[in-house]
Amino acid sequence: MFEDRPLSAIVEELNRYSTRKVRIADPTLATTRLSGRFKSGDVAGFVATLEAYGLARADHSSPEAIALHSVASE
Repeated sequence: MFEDRPLSAIVEELNRYSTRKVRIADPTLATTRLSGRFKSGDVAGFVATLEAYGLARADHSSPEAIALHSVASE
């Protein structure tokens, strides 16, 4: 559970429990503050939530990592 934490801190914590990592490709996205409950190791669910709320766009092209991009930079 996270309350008003920067996305970078949440990603760092979730990456500790997952083999496929999340990478923040846009530095401005890293400072976005979020609150929520995310299941450890459920990177796909976390990324899907960010996309569903329009907070980020995910690039799944790498088997090792999911890159997050700002939707504002499109």
